[in-house]
Amino acid sequence: EMVISSNLPSPSENGLSDANPNIADAQNVVGIVFDVHSKSNVTVYITGLEFYTSMKGSLFYEIYTKKGKYNEAGTLGDLSFYTPISSGLVMGPGPCIYEDSSVTSGLDDSVATLERTSLCPMAVIPKEGFMVDGAGDSIDTNSTEAYSLSIPVNGTKTFYVTLASANLLVRPIATTNSFDTTVVASTSHLDIHDGVASLTYPFSTNPDLFHDGKMSFIGSLHYKLEIPGRTDVPSAMPSMVTSSPPSGNSTTIEGNGPNQFGSLSPTTTTHPTTAPPTISLVPSISTIPTSMPSKPPFLRCRPGRPCLPPPTPPPSESPGVDPTATPP
Repeated sequence: EMVISSNLPSPSENGLSDANPNIADAQNVVGIVFDVHSKSNVTVYITGLEFYTSMKGSLFYEIYTKKGKYNEAGTLGDLSFYTPISSGLVMGPGPCIYEDSSVTSGLDDSVATLERTSLCPMAVIPKEGFMVDGAGDSIDTNSTEAYSLSIPVNGTKTFYVTLASANLLVRPIATTNSFDTTVVASTSHLDIHDGVASLTYPFSTNPDLFHDGKMSFIGSLHYKLEIPGRTDVPSAMPSMVTSSPPSGNSTTIEGNGPNQFGSLSPTTTTHPTTAPPTISLVPSISTIPTSMPSKPPFLRCRPGRPCLPPPTPPPSESPGVDPTATPP
Protein backbone atom coordinates (compact mmCIF):
# COMPACT_ATOMS: atom_id res chain seq x y z
CA GLU A 1 0.00 0.00 0.00
CA MET A 2 1.21 3.49 -0.88
CA VAL A 3 0.38 6.98 0.40
CA ILE A 4 0.19 10.44 -1.13
CA SER A 5 0.14 13.26 1.44
CA SER A 6 -0.81 16.89 0.96
CA ASN A 7 0.41 19.67 3.28
CA LEU A 8 0.86 17.41 6.28
CA PRO A 9 2.03 19.36 9.34
CA SER A 10 5.69 18.88 10.13
CA PRO A 11 6.28 16.48 13.06
CA SER A 12 8.56 19.05 14.71
CA GLU A 13 9.69 22.59 14.19
CA ASN A 14 12.48 24.98 15.15
CA GLY A 15 11.79 27.86 17.47
CA LEU A 16 8.87 28.37 19.81
CA SER A 17 6.13 29.51 17.47
CA ASP A 18 2.80 27.70 17.60
CA ALA A 19 2.52 28.21 13.85
CA ASN A 20 3.40 24.89 12.25
CA PRO A 21 4.99 25.70 8.86
CA ASN A 22 2.54 23.72 6.75
CA ILE A 23 -0.68 24.65 8.53
CA ALA A 24 -0.07 28.06 10.11
CA ASP A 25 -2.65 29.61 7.79
CA ALA A 26 -5.13 26.70 7.83
CA GLN A 27 -8.78 27.74 7.76
CA ASN A 28 -11.95 26.03 8.94
CA VAL A 29 -14.45 25.17 6.21
CA VAL A 30 -17.31 22.67 5.85
CA GLY A 31 -16.01 20.74 2.84
CA ILE A 32 -13.43 20.71 0.04
CA VAL A 33 -13.60 19.65 -3.61
CA PHE A 34 -10.36 18.72 -5.37
CA ASP A 35 -9.04 16.59 -8.24
CA VAL A 36 -6.77 13.56 -8.17
CA HIS A 37 -5.02 12.69 -11.44
CA SER A 38 -3.45 9.31 -12.18
CA LYS A 39 -0.08 9.07 -13.91
CA SER A 40 0.06 5.30 -13.47
CA ASN A 41 -0.03 2.79 -16.32
CA VAL A 42 -2.40 0.64 -14.25
CA THR A 43 -5.61 1.37 -12.37
CA VAL A 44 -5.18 2.91 -8.92
CA TYR A 45 -7.50 1.84 -6.08
CA ILE A 46 -8.09 4.16 -3.12
CA THR A 47 -7.91 2.23 0.17
CA GLY A 48 -8.06 4.96 2.80
CA LEU A 49 -8.20 8.68 3.53
CA GLU A 50 -7.04 10.94 6.36
CA PHE A 51 -7.97 14.59 6.90
CA TYR A 52 -7.12 17.41 9.28
CA THR A 53 -9.86 18.71 11.56
CA SER A 54 -10.23 21.24 14.36
CA MET A 55 -12.86 19.02 16.02
CA LYS A 56 -11.80 16.92 18.99
CA GLY A 57 -14.34 14.17 19.40
CA SER A 58 -16.82 12.29 17.25
CA LEU A 59 -17.68 13.92 13.93
CA PHE A 60 -19.70 13.02 10.85
CA TYR A 61 -18.12 12.87 7.38
CA GLU A 62 -19.11 12.08 3.81
CA ILE A 63 -17.01 11.35 0.71
CA TYR A 64 -18.26 11.59 -2.88
CA THR A 65 -16.48 11.28 -6.22
CA LYS A 66 -17.17 11.85 -9.88
CA LYS A 67 -15.32 11.30 -13.13
CA GLY A 68 -13.34 14.20 -14.52
CA LYS A 69 -12.42 17.60 -13.10
CA TYR A 70 -14.39 19.46 -10.46
CA ASN A 71 -14.62 22.64 -12.53
CA GLU A 72 -16.39 21.04 -15.50
CA ALA A 73 -19.24 23.32 -16.47
CA GLY A 74 -22.41 22.86 -14.45
CA THR A 75 -21.12 20.13 -12.14
CA LEU A 76 -19.67 21.94 -9.12
CA GLY A 77 -22.09 21.79 -6.21
CA ASP A 78 -24.53 19.45 -7.98
CA LEU A 79 -24.62 16.10 -6.18
CA SER A 80 -26.47 14.46 -9.07
CA PHE A 81 -23.09 14.19 -10.83
CA TYR A 82 -21.43 12.53 -7.81
CA THR A 83 -21.30 8.98 -6.46
CA PRO A 84 -21.37 8.49 -2.67
CA ILE A 85 -18.39 6.46 -1.51
CA SER A 86 -18.30 6.51 2.27
CA SER A 87 -19.95 8.17 5.26
CA GLY A 88 -20.11 7.73 9.00
CA LEU A 89 -18.57 8.81 12.27
CA VAL A 90 -14.86 9.08 12.97
CA MET A 91 -12.92 10.40 15.92
CA GLY A 92 -11.47 13.86 15.38
CA PRO A 93 -8.14 14.30 17.20
CA GLY A 94 -8.32 18.10 17.03
CA PRO A 95 -5.59 20.49 15.87
CA CYS A 96 -1.87 20.20 16.57
CA ILE A 97 -0.66 19.63 20.12
CA TYR A 98 2.52 21.45 21.10
CA GLU A 99 4.96 20.27 23.76
CA ASP A 100 7.95 22.13 25.19
CA SER A 101 11.03 20.32 26.38
CA SER A 102 14.49 21.27 27.57
CA VAL A 103 17.39 19.77 25.65
CA THR A 104 20.87 19.91 27.15
CA SER A 105 24.11 19.97 25.25
CA GLY A 106 27.80 20.57 25.87
CA LEU A 107 30.43 18.38 27.46
CA ASP A 108 28.85 18.67 30.87
CA ASP A 109 25.27 19.20 29.66
CA SER A 110 25.52 22.74 30.92
CA VAL A 111 23.74 24.30 27.94
CA ALA A 112 19.96 23.98 28.08
CA THR A 113 17.85 24.80 25.05
CA LEU A 114 14.06 24.99 25.06
CA GLU A 115 12.56 23.19 22.08
CA ARG A 116 8.97 22.88 20.96
CA THR A 117 7.63 19.86 19.11
CA SER A 118 4.21 19.39 17.59
CA LEU A 119 1.98 16.37 17.22
CA CYS A 120 -0.60 16.81 14.47
CA PRO A 121 -2.69 13.64 14.10
CA MET A 122 -5.23 13.23 11.31
CA ALA A 123 -8.79 11.91 11.46
CA VAL A 124 -8.63 8.46 9.83
CA ILE A 125 -11.38 6.94 7.71
CA PRO A 126 -11.01 3.16 8.03
CA LYS A 127 -10.40 0.92 5.03
CA GLU A 128 -13.87 -0.54 5.47
CA GLY A 129 -15.22 2.76 4.21
CA PHE A 130 -13.80 2.02 0.75
CA MET A 131 -14.54 -1.71 0.49
CA VAL A 132 -17.10 -3.44 -1.70
CA ASP A 133 -19.70 -5.94 -0.55
CA GLY A 134 -18.11 -9.28 0.27
CA ALA A 135 -14.74 -7.86 1.27
CA GLY A 136 -13.37 -10.02 4.06
CA ASP A 137 -15.72 -12.86 3.17
CA SER A 138 -15.52 -13.96 -0.46
CA ILE A 139 -12.98 -11.26 -1.37
CA ASP A 140 -9.50 -10.95 0.13
CA THR A 141 -9.14 -7.52 1.74
CA ASN A 142 -5.47 -7.45 0.68
CA SER A 143 -6.56 -7.53 -2.96
CA THR A 144 -7.51 -4.50 -5.03
CA GLU A 145 -10.76 -6.37 -5.76
CA ALA A 146 -11.88 -5.42 -2.25
CA TYR A 147 -12.02 -1.69 -2.99
CA SER A 148 -14.73 0.26 -4.77
CA LEU A 149 -13.04 3.57 -5.65
CA SER A 150 -10.61 3.44 -8.56
CA ILE A 151 -8.89 5.96 -10.83
CA PRO A 152 -8.26 4.68 -14.37
CA VAL A 153 -5.00 4.90 -16.29
CA ASN A 154 -4.23 8.59 -16.95
CA GLY A 155 -7.66 9.42 -15.56
CA THR A 156 -8.90 12.14 -13.22
CA LYS A 157 -11.48 11.96 -10.47
CA THR A 158 -13.00 14.67 -8.33
CA PHE A 159 -13.13 14.12 -4.56
CA TYR A 160 -15.70 15.88 -2.38
CA VAL A 161 -14.89 15.52 1.32
CA THR A 162 -17.32 17.18 3.70
CA LEU A 163 -18.22 17.39 7.35
CA ALA A 164 -21.55 18.60 8.73
CA SER A 165 -19.98 21.61 10.44
CA ALA A 166 -17.13 24.04 9.77
CA ASN A 167 -14.37 21.90 11.29
CA LEU A 168 -12.44 20.75 8.21
CA LEU A 169 -9.05 22.45 8.10
CA VAL A 170 -7.68 23.30 4.64
CA ARG A 171 -4.87 25.53 3.45
CA PRO A 172 -5.31 28.58 1.21
CA ILE A 173 -3.07 28.79 -1.87
CA ALA A 174 -1.61 32.22 -2.58
CA THR A 175 -1.40 32.15 -6.37
CA THR A 176 -3.02 33.95 -9.25
CA ASN A 177 -3.01 30.86 -11.46
CA SER A 178 -6.30 29.48 -12.72
CA PHE A 179 -8.24 27.06 -10.56
CA ASP A 180 -7.30 23.38 -10.77
CA THR A 181 -3.83 24.07 -12.19
CA THR A 182 -1.64 23.81 -9.07
CA VAL A 183 -0.26 20.41 -8.03
CA VAL A 184 -0.17 20.39 -4.22
CA ALA A 185 1.07 16.81 -3.76
CA SER A 186 2.65 14.26 -6.09
CA THR A 187 3.96 10.70 -6.24
CA SER A 188 5.07 8.66 -9.24
CA HIS A 189 1.45 7.46 -9.55
CA LEU A 190 -0.85 10.33 -8.50
CA ASP A 191 -1.13 14.12 -8.41
CA ILE A 192 -3.44 16.01 -6.05
CA HIS A 193 -4.52 19.40 -7.42
CA ASP A 194 -5.78 22.55 -5.75
CA GLY A 195 -9.49 22.75 -4.98
CA VAL A 196 -12.30 24.93 -3.69
CA ALA A 197 -13.79 25.03 -0.20
CA SER A 198 -17.49 24.74 0.47
CA LEU A 199 -19.06 26.90 3.18
CA THR A 200 -22.29 24.89 3.39
CA TYR A 201 -23.41 21.33 4.03
CA PRO A 202 -24.02 19.94 1.55
CA PHE A 203 -22.30 22.10 -1.02
CA SER A 204 -24.33 24.30 -3.36
CA THR A 205 -24.39 25.33 -7.00
CA ASN A 206 -24.35 28.94 -5.78
CA PRO A 207 -20.72 30.13 -6.24
CA ASP A 208 -21.09 32.64 -3.40
CA LEU A 209 -21.32 29.69 -1.00
CA PHE A 210 -17.73 28.68 -1.77
CA HIS A 211 -14.59 30.31 -0.44
CA ASP A 212 -13.29 32.93 -2.84
CA GLY A 213 -9.76 31.50 -3.18
CA LYS A 214 -7.97 28.31 -4.14
CA MET A 215 -7.62 25.80 -1.31
CA SER A 216 -5.42 22.79 -0.66
CA PHE A 217 -6.51 19.56 0.97
CA ILE A 218 -4.60 18.73 4.17
CA GLY A 219 -4.33 14.99 4.60
CA SER A 220 -3.44 11.72 2.87
CA LEU A 221 -4.82 9.21 0.39
CA HIS A 222 -3.84 5.56 0.72
CA TYR A 223 -3.86 3.50 -2.46
CA LYS A 224 -2.95 0.22 -4.15
CA LEU A 225 -2.06 -0.48 -7.78
CA GLU A 226 -3.99 -2.88 -9.97
CA ILE A 227 -2.68 -6.42 -10.10
CA PRO A 228 -1.25 -7.12 -13.61
CA GLY A 229 -3.59 -9.27 -15.67
CA ARG A 230 -6.69 -8.38 -13.67
CA THR A 231 -9.83 -8.15 -15.80
CA ASP A 232 -12.63 -7.71 -13.27
CA VAL A 233 -13.61 -4.35 -11.80
CA PRO A 234 -15.28 -4.12 -8.39
CA SER A 235 -18.64 -2.48 -7.98
CA ALA A 236 -18.57 1.28 -7.51
CA MET A 237 -21.35 1.06 -4.95
CA PRO A 238 -20.49 2.74 -1.65
CA SER A 239 -19.44 0.91 1.47
CA MET A 240 -20.75 2.54 4.61
CA VAL A 241 -18.92 2.70 7.93
CA THR A 242 -21.44 3.73 10.55
CA SER A 243 -24.35 5.93 11.54
CA SER A 244 -26.63 8.14 9.47
CA PRO A 245 -26.05 11.82 8.71
CA PRO A 246 -27.58 14.56 10.80
CA SER A 247 -30.88 15.97 9.60
CA GLY A 248 -32.37 19.42 9.83
CA ASN A 249 -31.46 22.76 8.30
CA SER A 250 -28.49 23.53 6.10
CA THR A 251 -25.17 24.59 7.58
CA THR A 252 -24.08 27.86 6.02
CA ILE A 253 -21.12 30.16 6.62
CA GLU A 254 -20.38 33.36 4.77
CA GLY A 255 -18.04 33.74 1.84
CA ASN A 256 -17.71 34.63 -1.82
CA GLY A 257 -17.45 32.20 -4.72
CA PRO A 258 -14.25 31.43 -6.65
CA ASN A 259 -13.28 34.06 -9.23
CA GLN A 260 -13.80 31.57 -12.06
CA PHE A 261 -17.55 31.69 -11.52
CA GLY A 262 -18.03 35.47 -11.80
CA SER A 263 -20.20 37.51 -9.48
CA LEU A 264 -23.55 36.13 -8.41
CA SER A 265 -25.81 37.34 -5.64
CA PRO A 266 -26.20 34.80 -2.84
CA THR A 267 -29.64 33.28 -2.39
CA THR A 268 -29.08 32.05 1.15
CA THR A 269 -29.22 34.23 4.24
CA THR A 270 -25.95 33.59 6.07
CA HIS A 271 -24.61 34.40 9.50
CA PRO A 272 -24.27 38.15 10.10
CA THR A 273 -20.67 39.21 10.43
CA THR A 274 -18.46 42.24 10.20
CA ALA A 275 -15.35 40.22 9.45
CA PRO A 276 -13.96 39.91 5.91
CA PRO A 277 -15.46 37.07 3.85
CA THR A 278 -13.12 34.33 4.98
CA ILE A 279 -14.79 32.00 7.44
CA SER A 280 -17.49 32.52 10.05
CA LEU A 281 -17.59 29.33 12.11
CA VAL A 282 -20.83 27.57 12.80
CA PRO A 283 -21.36 25.64 16.02
CA SER A 284 -20.03 22.10 16.07
CA ILE A 285 -22.51 19.31 15.76
CA SER A 286 -22.72 17.83 19.27
CA THR A 287 -25.05 14.97 18.57
CA ILE A 288 -25.82 12.85 15.55
CA PRO A 289 -29.31 11.37 15.26
CA THR A 290 -29.24 7.62 15.44
CA SER A 291 -32.55 6.94 13.73
CA MET A 292 -32.09 5.24 10.39
CA PRO A 293 -33.82 6.69 7.32
CA SER A 294 -35.21 4.43 4.64
CA LYS A 295 -32.54 3.03 2.36
CA PRO A 296 -32.12 4.87 -0.97
CA PRO A 297 -33.07 2.53 -3.80
CA PHE A 298 -29.87 3.18 -5.75
CA LEU A 299 -27.47 2.07 -2.98
CA ARG A 300 -26.37 -1.30 -1.70
CA CYS A 301 -25.44 -1.90 1.91
CA ARG A 302 -22.72 -4.09 3.32
CA PRO A 303 -24.08 -6.66 5.78
CA GLY A 304 -24.48 -5.07 9.17
CA ARG A 305 -23.77 -1.56 7.87
CA PRO A 306 -26.26 1.21 7.14
CA CYS A 307 -26.56 2.77 3.68
CA LEU A 308 -25.69 6.34 2.87
CA PRO A 309 -28.95 8.32 2.60
CA PRO A 310 -29.25 11.38 0.37
CA PRO A 311 -27.47 14.32 2.07
CA THR A 312 -29.75 16.20 4.44
CA PRO A 313 -28.74 19.46 6.07
CA PRO A 314 -27.66 19.40 9.72
CA PRO A 315 -29.65 21.35 12.35
CA SER A 316 -28.86 25.04 12.43
CA GLU A 317 -27.82 26.33 15.83
CA SER A 318 -27.23 29.92 14.77
CA PRO A 319 -30.00 32.59 14.83
CA GLY A 320 -30.88 34.39 11.64
CA VAL A 321 -30.05 31.53 9.24
CA ASP A 322 -32.53 30.90 6.48
CA PRO A 323 -33.12 27.11 6.63
CA THR A 324 -33.30 26.80 2.86
CA ALA A 325 -30.61 27.33 0.26
CA THR A 326 -31.89 27.90 -3.26
CA PRO A 327 -29.39 27.33 -6.12
CA PRO A 328 -29.07 30.25 -8.54
